[in-house]
Amino acid sequence: MLLFSVKAIRKWIVVLLFFAITGGLVNCNSHSEKTPRYKVGVLCGLDFFADTFDGFKEQMTRLGYVEGENISYDFHTTNFEVAREEKILRRFLADKVDVILTFPTEVSLHAKQIAKGSGIPVVFANANVEGVDLVHSILEPGEGITGVRYPGPDIVVQCFEYMMTLLPEIRTIWTPFQRGYPIVDAQLEALREPLRQSGVTLLKAPLDHFEQVDPALKKLEKNGALEIDAIFTIAEPLTAHPVTGEVISGFARNHKLPAFGPQPLTPDAASILSITTDNLDVGRQAAQIVHKILMGSAAGNIPVVSAERYLHVNYRAARAIDLQIPEGILSQARKIIR
Repeated sequence: MLLFSVKAIRKWIVVLLFFAITGGLVNCNSHSEKTPRYKVGVLCGLDFFADTFDGFKEQMTRLGYVEGENISYDFHTTNFEVAREEKILRRFLADKVDVILTFPTEVSLHAKQIAKGSGIPVVFANANVEGVDLVHSILEPGEGITGVRYPGPDIVVQCFEYMMTLLPEIRTIWTPFQRGYPIVDAQLEALREPLRQSGVTLLKAPLDHFEQVDPALKKLEKNGALEIDAIFTIAEPLTAHPVTGEVISGFARNHKLPAFGPQPLTPDAASILSITTDNLDVGRQAAQIVHKILMGSAAGNIPVVSAERYLHVNYRAARAIDLQIPEGILSQARKIIR
């Protein structure tokens, strides 16, 4: 039997304690590294834009932010539920998130108001900046806010120009929209000069609910004839509702009526041409801005960027009304439904 001296035993105890302590420190450090350093509160105010968050997280991952390790997301969706939005936004403030990301316009305005003076920056996406008190200017947004602009006025003008190129004989268009919605006026104002130059009359149809769309369309029929030559929609929630889309498409097909607007096209849609943004792309743009903020830039000093616009063409709908789409326009389209 081997006998160890008291001195040797003490030496081994010291060694074992050393490894136990250092091992514990390693484990402790490993745990702290996995504790998210940054917190981002995300609020989507309209389900139509929900996948903006998917593009945002994808790009954040590319930038080195790993969910559950160095960043965490608190994601919520609402649909024009102002009281619930306020509760969520105030919880973001109480949780002291590093950044609040919101989309689209209305919830972003709400976030700006609630976060004012808190020191927590707000980044918006898919939000209109024209005609609303969201930023001071594109280059200097100010007040702890910046983001990705939805180019609504640019889209309606471009869409109108395409429509007149395809159908220069159009004289009257019908435009439905949500009554009192804040982003409508800026888009209608952008159309003022193109309408004047082309001699086209725009019939405004301010409505309160998608159930009013069908009766409003039927009023356009008098003695079997229509008072309009085309349906022209703008960016707002009424025409983004799926029921509205079905009603408008059904009416347009029944009357062989051309339809144009910013809503994304589907094979069943009667719209011939659409100019729209890509939610995933917008989310990626928002991630680049959030990254700058997390790296130390002040939100109010980061210029607002605009979402890229894409042309979609429904060749199937055009053929249904015997309309030929020139190859020059088709070549510009990101998506063609045949």
